[in-house]
Amino acid sequence: MHYEIFEMKKRAVATDVSPSFAAQIQDAENVGATAQAGALIKMRDAASARARYETAPLKSEELTAWQAWLRNDITGDNVSQYATLLVPPEVLVHWRSCKELNLFDSFAVYTNTFRWAVADVPESLLVGIVGTDVYQLARWVQPGTDLKSYTDIKHVLWKQTIQGILFDPEFLLAPVIGSLIMGFIIAAIAHSLVVGILVTIAVGYLVGRAVRDRYLSNNKTAQALITQGCADQYGYLPF
Repeated sequence: MHYEIFEMKKRAVATDVSPSFAAQIQDAENVGATAQAGALIKMRDAASARARYETAPLKSEELTAWQAWLRNDITGDNVSQYATLLVPPEVLVHWRSCKELNLFDSFAVYTNTFRWAVADVPESLLVGIVGTDVYQLARWVQPGTDLKSYTDIKHVLWKQTIQGILFDPEFLLAPVIGSLIMGFIIAAIAHSLVVGILVTIAVGYLVGRAVRDRYLSNNKTAQALITQGCADQYGYLPF
């Protein structure tokens, strides 16, 4: 199927969370901290939406993965200029219904019009933004093309992340240089080529692993994927 729709499901009973923010917002406005008041209002609106709807917003790590997959975001007034793909009629109906909910502050479309996008076919994702939360509403590709599952998307992103490590100069050079130096030193001290080779292999592995872990810790997409279990599920091989 070339499109997918995510419904906004209402709760049978909703809790009014507005009073818990009222005093903070008023205090911020009274002291002239307008930016703080605005941030609190966004938090209040997001909490109110979560109280009214069963549908959960995207987790931060999920949003990061989608933004890595579809690297061009069309937001605000620019959404009206979206023309990357023909929007399926069913998605347009759903989009209109979501707009009529008067729930979202704005809408955005993530797409892959840039030539360096990770997605291998043109794809778009419609999201609704309320306060600090982002809700996934629909996604689509061109007719005749099937959507990749989110699981497959994470797998592709993880493989490309690991492949990026392999082409990093530090990852290529540090283990080799460090292990050779240490191997020569140990071989000279122990007067044993075998010991030197074993030390070279061990040091190369440890240094390579340390460089890999540092690379991943500094990569936002990698951290989002690790949080979602990709390292445990797919390992560290680039295929």
